[in-house]
Amino acid sequence: MSDVIPTHITSAGVVQIIIEEALLEYLITTDLDILDTGNSPTFVVSNRQEIIDISLASNDLAQEIINWKFTDKESLSDHRHIHFSIQSDRPQIPAWRNPRTASWDSFKEDLRRRMGGRMTSLRTVEDVEREVSVLQTSLVESCTDNCKERRKVSKRGAIMVAP
Repeated sequence: MSDVIPTHITSAGVVQIIIEEALLEYLITTDLDILDTGNSPTFVVSNRQEIIDISLASNDLAQEIINWKFTDKESLSDHRHIHFSIQSDRPQIPAWRNPRTASWDSFKEDLRRRMGGRMTSLRTVEDVEREVSVLQTSLVESCTDNCKERRKVSKRGAIMVAP
């Protein structure tokens, strides 16, 4: 990993070179990239600080990771928090509701309860608008409560449908 050949190699240095070469070979054969940037210590205790952790990602995902950094936020561990964002051009798949899976009996009961015998007298435009608003809110809330939202979730490269 280094083009510089040290003039004095200790046994610990030889081990370090072997580990670096093995890691490099592993990363090349597995199509992984190291995300760590800089030389900030990842392990911090009262008497020492070392870089002992590395973050890995596939080559495809590594291109979408931005703002990768360690924070000094207290972690209740000797290892520092890592924060990053994933920036992707992939469109978000919106959530949806499947009316075939709705609990229609519960929907009707909820709607009946929410409406509570309304719409007795509508004398003005404001009365009509108020009742339309109440009806719309009641319909939306009853639907939300009885027809659960579903969304596609990516799990290890496959798209799964989650309730």
